[in-house]
Parts: sequence; C-alpha cells; structure tokens
Amino acid sequence: MTLNARGQIWSLDVVLAAVVFTLALGLVLSQSELHLFYDQQDTHSRELWNATLFSSNMLVSKPDASVLVGVQTQNARCGPSVWVKDNDLSWMENCFVNLTATPSTSFLGVPPSYSIALKGISGLTGWPIPPTNPTYYSLSRTLLLVPSSASAKDYRQCLDGACPFSSVPITLTSWGSS
Repeated sequence: MTLNARGQIWSLDVVLAAVVFTLALGLVLSQSELHLFYDQQDTHSRELWNATLFSSNMLVSKPDASVLVGVQTQNARCGPSVWVKDNDLSWMENCFVNLTATPSTSFLGVPPSYSIALKGISGLTGWPIPPTNPTYYSLSRTLLLVPSSASAKDYRQCLDGACPFSSVPITLTSWGSS
C-alpha cells in the first residue's frame, strides 16, 4: 500500500465516525427533549388536578360560600348566621342554599390561570362552558341542597335527623384558561 492510499482510508474512517457520532448525539438530544416535554405535561396535569381537588374541597367545606345575589354578596352556606346559634348550619359540610345568584369563584380558591364550572346547583347561573379540546378534570360530590325559602323549623328538623331537604349530585369541572 502506498502512503496516498492509506490517507484515503483514514479519512473515510473519520467521516464515518463523525456521521455515527452525529446520529447518536441527535438521538440522545431527541430523547431528552421528549422526556422534558412529558415531564412538563405531567406537571401541568398534576397542578390542574390539585386545583380541581382543592376547589371541590372548598365548595363542600368552607364556611363562607359567597355568591352575588343581585348586587349584594351573600353566603350560600346552609343556615344564616343571624339566627340563634343552635340553628346555624354554616359549619355543616356539604350543605348549600339554592340561591338564584351569580357565583363568585373566590370562595373556591381557584387560581387565576384556571377556569371552573359547577353543574347541579340550579340557582347558580353564569358558569363558563368548559371547552372541548383542552385537558380538564371533573369531580362529583353530593350536596345537601336547601331551598332559599327554608324555615328555621326545617333546619331544626335537619339537625334532629329528619331532614326535609334533598341531596343532589354536583359536578365541578376545571381547566387551564391561559
């Protein structure tokens, strides 16, 4: 073999090695990017789930459930606090007064980057309609729905175990709004 032929073989080896190295590097970078994308998707999904669960828990347990009745803010939790302490049911979880009102999501603790809709409480209107394409989560809960015309006697019956009110299933749906 001559010196010139040897140089040619060495150059071809270097070119092949460079091509293989470039392909391997491209494969590693591609897999890394894919892994990062799925991690971000998983993080966003977990954050949405946590926001939905938190809002659902606030709906059924927070003593102050503020809704807008006309121009006045009112607590939609069972049993007005102006009654005698014995008849106040605002402490009771899963109990809601069916007021004709516009909801305020502030009592649900919804972060500004999420939207929420509540289905099942007929008096609360004005919820946004969930879009069909983004990721969303829905949770179902059961609430004791009390008519706004309920009397102190009706509430007393509830406390004594013979509740005249009905339990209704509600669905809380949340999705990312930004």
